[in-house]
Amino acid sequence: MQDLITGRRHDQPEQNNDDTRYLSVMSQYDRAYDPDYFQNTLVELLPLLGDYLRDSKAARDKVLKQKSIDEILADLDFNRLIGDGGADLALLVNIVLKNCNHMLDPRYIGHQVAVPMMPAVFADLLNGICNNAMPVYEMGPAPTAVERGVIDWMLAKTGWNRQGDGVLTHGGSLANLTCLLAARARALPDSWESGVDKNA
Repeated sequence: MQDLITGRRHDQPEQNNDDTRYLSVMSQYDRAYDPDYFQNTLVELLPLLGDYLRDSKAARDKVLKQKSIDEILADLDFNRLIGDGGADLALLVNIVLKNCNHMLDPRYIGHQVAVPMMPAVFADLLNGICNNAMPVYEMGPAPTAVERGVIDWMLAKTGWNRQGDGVLTHGGSLANLTCLLAARARALPDSWESGVDKNA
């Protein structure tokens, strides 16, 4: 029989530690890109995620938990996890969820971030699977098309129709900076290369 971890047949001589470690690393590497591993693990995690959402909505726990960073790292057995890998993903997810704020709790008052909407969760999952970046169109055709569609929709809502353009960013600070850079480029087209004249 073959050992599923090391790949060694039981009637073969035992390999040295370097060989065993190499096979273990390769096994973890293969699993990292295995669609079946993803699907099976997702099925395993779904009940944990569903319970977290239901418990949050039913206000069964505190909205905000703040154990110390060292306590959370100890719960995760973080040093061993980083050093050895091979952790129980369901156990890790359970620990992370127990130390997260409960945004769906009706007592949550919206500090900094919004309550997650379930359709948006699927969008995050899809984004994580595809991982199509958008600096250039060929790296993210579908996300870029969605971005253009959303911007056109927003322009129509303001009555500007297609008399404008833009990009979607992941936060207010970056959005404000982008607007300031765009306004500077409009007023001072050479400022990116030449800087801003002190009399401008």
